[in-house]
Amino acid sequence: MAAEDAHGGAFATSSVAVLRDAIAAARPTPGCGVAAAVALSVGLALVVKALRISDRQSSADATDLVARGKALMARLERLADDDADAFADYLALRHTDLDDDQDRIDAAEAAARTATAVPLALARDGLRVLVIAERAIPACRTMLHADVLGGALIAHGALRAALASLSADARALEDAAASDMAIAAGHGLSLRADACLRSVRLQLDPSATDPD
Repeated sequence: MAAEDAHGGAFATSSVAVLRDAIAAARPTPGCGVAAAVALSVGLALVVKALRISDRQSSADATDLVARGKALMARLERLADDDADAFADYLALRHTDLDDDQDRIDAAEAAARTATAVPLALARDGLRVLVIAERAIPACRTMLHADVLGGALIAHGALRAALASLSADARALEDAAASDMAIAAGHGLSLRADACLRSVRLQLDPSATDPD
């Protein structure tokens, strides 16, 4: 089932109510990955807003960050639908009767790899959002720092959600080495995301410590 089949349009361009109700529905997709992609886009939008409103937007760094942010938002839109499509395809193949059992196993494994690749891509883009937020602090007016921090916090949570999806999908892989590699990549992204969020906090308050 394609992502748009569930509600008549792409998830990333749905209204909040339509997306919320689609996620809450009693069907497998959309799920964690779609929610993470949309949340990442919203968090990034807060950072881009702060950069655009700031009167220092004319700086080369701010202009570059806005351009990067706009490109990243477009990619996150695609990933939201890619995640729903990939997981739906994986579930469909698990229940497909093929003439050859090995063909079914191979097809399911290929679908599982795709389903794993999407949340990994989401997590990588989540880190990119946090890097933009980290670099945005000096380019934004003080009164807009709360928007940058809010965007970073939303992005950090969404990245963690994508990693939860990644972990679950990776465990469905028959190839243990591929599963371990995906989980290890996710762990590395988590550590880097923590460091970026810490950097954002420290720029705003040098005495800040990590919350318990």
